Parts: sequence; C-alpha cells; structure tokens
Amino acid sequence: TKDSETGQLRPGQFINLPYFGEERKALNVDGTKFTLDQFIEVISANLVPKERLKEITEEMEAKTMEGVDEEFIDGPPCLAAISKIANKPEFDGKDRFMYNYHVMVKLKYPDNWEQRVKNAPVKYFTGTDANAWDDKKLAAKQITHRFKEIDKLFYEDGYINNNSFRGYRGQWYHSYGLDSALGFVYVAQLWGAEVPTKILNKLVKASEVTNLAITDWDKFKSRKYAGANHNAIEDLKNARKRTHERAFGLDILMKIVTNVELVNDSEYLSRRKQFMHQGVDELVGFNPHCIN
Repeated sequence: TKDSETGQLRPGQFINLPYFGEERKALNVDGTKFTLDQFIEVISANLVPKERLKEITEEMEAKTMEGVDEEFIDGPPCLAAISKIANKPEFDGKDRFMYNYHVMVKLKYPDNWEQRVKNAPVKYFTGTDANAWDDKKLAAKQITHRFKEIDKLFYEDGYINNNSFRGYRGQWYHSYGLDSALGFVYVAQLWGAEVPTKILNKLVKASEVTNLAITDWDKFKSRKYAGANHNAIEDLKNARKRTHERAFGLDILMKIVTNVELVNDSEYLSRRKQFMHQGVDELVGFNPHCIN
C-alpha cells in the first residue's frame, strides 16, 4: 500500500493462508488436524463453479435474514443473525450486540441513530434488559467501552501500542494518541464517570513519555516494540520529531487530567498555531484552551 503522507510504498495487508509451516492447520469435524495432502483432497472434493458459489452465499445470507427487522437489511449478516437470539436470557453478548448495532445505525441512519440506540434494548431484549436507554445510559456504555480500549492500548510504562513505535514519527503519533485519550477522559469526567486508577496511572506515564520524547528523543526511541511494526517510518527524511501540531490542546489536557506539565517544544508551539485558528482540537472535538 502507499503511505498517504510520504507517497512511499510500504507492506500492506497479508493473506491469512493455511498451512504456514506448522501453523493454521485445518480441522476435521471431529477436531483432528488434516495433513496438507488431506486438506487438498477436501478442497478438491468440494470445488464448485464460481456461479454456484455465488448462489450458495446468497442462499446463506437469505436464510440469515429470515425474520430479522428491516433495520438489518443491507447491514452486516452476522449482526442480523445475532439480533434473532439477543432476546434469550442466556445470551451473554448483549453489550457487544449493542456496540455493533450502534456502529451500524450511526452509519445507516445519521439523522436519528441516537434514538434508535436508546430504543434498541426494548426492541431486541427481554426481561430486565428490555429498558430504553437515556442519554446517561448511552454515555455510560460508550465510556465503559472506551476505557477498556485505552487500558488495552496504553502500556504500564506509558508507551502506546503502535503509536509510540512508529520509528521517526513515534513522538508525533504518541502525542496524537495521548491527546485523543485525554480528551475522552476529560469529557467522561464531566459526565460523572469515575476513571479507573489504572487508566489514570497509564495516562500520567504516557504524559511523562511525551515529555521524555521532547527532552531526550534517543532515550524515548530506545524502548523496543515486541513484534513487527510494518508502519514504522524508518527513513530519517520523513521524520516528525515533535509533538503533533494537531493536538493543540495537549498541554491543557495533560495538566487537567494528569497534572503533568508539557515541557517546552518550540516547534510544536509554532506549528500548532495553524490549527488553533480553527477553534476546535479536531482530535477531541472541543477547544481545551477555552476551559475555565
């Protein structure tokens, strides 16, 4: 794929092929592993023409869509299938269903998606779960989900999965990710959410890492990433060794949420001016500099 910023080619998506060495072996119906030769035999025995494959796919999708609400027409078939079992008391995926339903209706019904999400529990659940959500319930669900995402992506030492390890743009993307997380946490607190101590500690560390990148970039970059990082920028001429200029409210959010002062980054302070006139830090959806 081509990097949208540099125009250079970089490794793209890979095909998840079976029998990669000793990995990804196919299983028989009884759970035993096929040898490669056996797997090829199974494939050969089940080959169908392209036209028939299309028919099979359409038949499966049609069966999935039988009895579903019209909201799911042209939507994800898997979500439509889940909607038919979401009302069962033993179904424990209600939060996951609501999150994916939320994503679907926000795209499909941009004018009234919020009301649809609020009404969905009554429509698709039963018993004590069949209660319409109000704004606070909707916000609480979103806050809980985002807190889990922050906890997953931010490491204990403050580095951010992928963002902090983008080679010569690690500092740039680290501050970008931190700004987004701090903005969300600040808004969550306004809604009365209690931020888990573990997440606050990670954000404090991440703020300290932001300062480390400014004061000692080599030490910041010395932290190694476990695994391959195909989107790292390794060409020095494409470096962004500065705090991200679009995160123009980062200094305010760091101080409010983590009580860590952003150290002086002259290039960041200069470059962010071109975005401050827009009035809104687009990474968080408001202007932190307007907070009293």
